[in-house]
Amino acid sequence: MSDAPEGLVNRLRDAVAADPGVWKLRRDLTHALTSAGQFDEALALLSRLAAERPDDHAVQRELVEVYETIRLAEIKMPVDTASAPASADRAFAHLADARTCHTRGDLQGAEANYIAALQLQPNLINALQNLGLLLLESRRSVEAMEVAHRILKIAPDNASAYFILGSATASLGSSEAAIDFYRQAIAADPDMAAAHIQLGIIMRKTGRWDVAVQCFERAVVLRPHDPVPHTELGVVLERQSQKARASIHFARAQELQPLRIVPACKATADFTVLLLWSPGRANTPMQYLLEQAHFECRFLALVPGVACDVNRLQGGEDVVLNLISDVDQTRDFLPTVAEFVERLGRPVFNHPRAILATDRESTASLLGEIPDIRVPRSTRCARDDLSPSKIGGALFGHTFPLLLRVAGTHGGDDFERLNGVGEIAMFLAQHPADEYYLAEYVDYQSADGYFRKYRVIFVNGEVIPYHLAIGDQWKVHHFRTTMKDHPWMQEEEEAFLTTPECVFSPQHFAALHKIQSVFGLDFFGVDCAIDRNGDLLIFEANASMLVQPDDSKFPHKIPRNVQVKAAFQTMLARAAADARAI
Repeated sequence: MSDAPEGLVNRLRDAVAADPGVWKLRRDLTHALTSAGQFDEALALLSRLAAERPDDHAVQRELVEVYETIRLAEIKMPVDTASAPASADRAFAHLADARTCHTRGDLQGAEANYIAALQLQPNLINALQNLGLLLLESRRSVEAMEVAHRILKIAPDNASAYFILGSATASLGSSEAAIDFYRQAIAADPDMAAAHIQLGIIMRKTGRWDVAVQCFERAVVLRPHDPVPHTELGVVLERQSQKARASIHFARAQELQPLRIVPACKATADFTVLLLWSPGRANTPMQYLLEQAHFECRFLALVPGVACDVNRLQGGEDVVLNLISDVDQTRDFLPTVAEFVERLGRPVFNHPRAILATDRESTASLLGEIPDIRVPRSTRCARDDLSPSKIGGALFGHTFPLLLRVAGTHGGDDFERLNGVGEIAMFLAQHPADEYYLAEYVDYQSADGYFRKYRVIFVNGEVIPYHLAIGDQWKVHHFRTTMKDHPWMQEEEEAFLTTPECVFSPQHFAALHKIQSVFGLDFFGVDCAIDRNGDLLIFEANASMLVQPDDSKFPHKIPRNVQVKAAFQTMLARAAADARAI
């Protein structure tokens, strides 16, 4: 006589606990759990098995069947048992193929298979959820929202649908709407760690530090073995000057996942890149530049004070790309990173020793003698150096008006123009930090009353115009301007991107190439203006500048975005080919 379902489940649980590596025992347990109606546990176990073997169609099919059983029970949806078997079997096969494509980064193949599955089974929640996530990855936010609303018509309390809506609205710039959707996701599923993480990220970006800490602490509880919430929590704690607690979480994240692998978008990678980054510190933004890459990316997390064993690498890395790019945040750590990359013996892009020369004070010193450019003098100073008792009237040789900013900040944050000594104490009170930059203020207002700031990107010696920001205030950043509302501004930017020689003279281009040779970096950016004497006015030059994904608000920028990305990937490919030829 065979075991009753509960008895069989208990026997198999004991067997799996004794030998968890046996695949057949775990598969038998999923069958027993399903037969016993213990669908939640079956779903959890099947999800782990599907992650281990994404191309096992039987596991994928059973996973979807269990998922649909749960959802149909929740919403009491009738099942057409006469027509279900054949169409469902084909739908599950497409869903399994979609998951395989999705896992290896073939988004086009994954989307085609998700759609094929949904044509056969329109209410297949798992396919809809994954399609929504794929559309988010593809930056098709509006389409992702449509899929999410389709899910909610089938399952009104579906947490994943609210998560997709939150992520889509966040990508469209609607932070408050995204917060509402993430909170609805959490209300539907309080244990949805991804929603807590994304909600925390928005809270961090909008300066709501205490709420962000709560979100990430909850995510750490839900996913103690996931490095992401540890890293995010460390970032916020460090921002709150809780450096000891932050270091604990950074070290834990590095311990959990020192090496994260992102496969190529094709079955066999052309080559492999090792990317070095440091959690909680400014790293070169890479998301857009590495999308749909034909090479494998291995991200290695390096944490100050935490040793990294070279032997933990998998080997076979063709080139190394250093992403640790903000010298103000990593000055003491960069020499250690430099020693590490030199032990690897592979071609290195953006060598850490070259990064050391890109702080604002060094930039002014290094570039000051180049003809046809002007670099405002900048002085790095400790907070105590700016106290009334020490600063007196000297100001390190600066005169008012001057610029004061927190060291290691970008994008106009913690940065103001001051007109008198009394404003310094006010700035320090509003922006507490250990170190600051005092800088000369240069009026670069154009004759028409507007301020123009140009950005160029250097890729392997090539100078590529990237954007022109036009504003009516001295503090100009492209994302803060009203250019989307002024066609003439967009036309002027397009003219600069199309024919930069109409703006920059041959002398300007010669100066830009000289900047590249002085720094010796392979990938970095320069923000500049043209002063009233016709010289290039250099605001900053570093490797922390963001190359944005394609922006539908400014379609004229897309060709240059594509050019930067292509030049970047070509640079890596050539170096990898040369390294393999040796």
